[in-house]
Amino acid sequence: MNQPKIKTTKIFVKQSIQYWHLLMTQKNNHEELKKKLLHSLKLEIPNIISLVMERTCNLNCRHCCFQTEKTSQKYSQKNNLDVIIYNLVKQMPSAQDSPHFERPCLIHTGRTLKLWHLDILSKVKKIKPDLELGLIDNGSFTNLFESTVCNQRNFPIKFDFIDISIEGPKKIHNLQRDPAGQKAFTTAVNGLKQAKKMLTKDGRLSALMTLTSLNYNHIEETVKFLFSKKYVDELHITTMNPALPKNFQIEISVEQLKIALEQIKKVCQQYKRRIFFKIYNYQDLSKLIEIIGEKKFRQIFINKIFFSTGVITFNLNGLNIMYYPSSMWPLESFLIDADACNRTAYSHSYTLCQLRNNSNFKKYTVTQLTGEENYKQACQKQTMYWWKYFGQEFLDKEQMLFKNIRADHI
Repeated sequence: MNQPKIKTTKIFVKQSIQYWHLLMTQKNNHEELKKKLLHSLKLEIPNIISLVMERTCNLNCRHCCFQTEKTSQKYSQKNNLDVIIYNLVKQMPSAQDSPHFERPCLIHTGRTLKLWHLDILSKVKKIKPDLELGLIDNGSFTNLFESTVCNQRNFPIKFDFIDISIEGPKKIHNLQRDPAGQKAFTTAVNGLKQAKKMLTKDGRLSALMTLTSLNYNHIEETVKFLFSKKYVDELHITTMNPALPKNFQIEISVEQLKIALEQIKKVCQQYKRRIFFKIYNYQDLSKLIEIIGEKKFRQIFINKIFFSTGVITFNLNGLNIMYYPSSMWPLESFLIDADACNRTAYSHSYTLCQLRNNSNFKKYTVTQLTGEENYKQACQKQTMYWWKYFGQEFLDKEQMLFKNIRADHI
């Protein structure tokens, strides 16, 4: 999930991410370490709720895991999505709670912001005043300004952060996000211009860039555009998930990632602590290892790393790289889908109709929420569900990746 800054937490009691690191770097005691990892993971309750309130979208991005589908509002209303949100928000951890020691956060992650969402988001701020409210968007939220209820001068709610996707200069952005309509870039820039009016006094405006074979060589150009015009406070660059079939054609290659890394390193030196590079899967970590070499990576990853909850940060020639192991996904957030179901990562690759009616996709749905759940217990159920169907398998693949790297060291 999106984090505003690199934070290195002082960890006095071992967390699951530390056990994960030991599993990757030590030869022995793997079964015992796995038990400790899972035990810790169950206790580390996420302080973020990721909320999908609408599954239809005005774009058809080539890297997006969502499929095209009709509005999901009827599912939300039928299943009392608002009641479920209020119940869980009330129970979220506070900034004084371990392991995060950060304000709780609710993120509107998809796909487009609708007028009826605003009342719900406004109410959750009243229910939990210390709650951070975030919006991930493509810029189309400005359509709400046309409403008689909303306008850019008096928007009914304020966000603590807004992230708007920018995939490159105009031609590249449109190629990746709107190849048919060619309007995505204009929409995004308009969103950047209007977004600060929707932020709290200390709110943060960021751009998100997903690396693909289409935009890997346009990072410097994109950074110059965003920062020279003072559009954003930060830029978050991430790899996409190559495991999703839709992404295969635009998956970034080893050579393309190498070029991208050089550009990222250059712009990070110029804009210190304003640009962040994140990897979310072992496939792209494998590409990184191929680029820098196993020996050098081993030296870095065994001795020169920083822990925060659910993420390991390591420095490569002056470039901080944040790695979020897929096996540890439950730490990122508690995911509520538009039909008020608690689902797992990658569930968005399928339509609500598929998820609700096709038994082949049942493993992506943890439970249908009712509005009476205990948040801690629901998070622990999500953790065990993920571990059973996905987490253990991801951990095995991550261990296989590190096995050869570890061999020379031992």
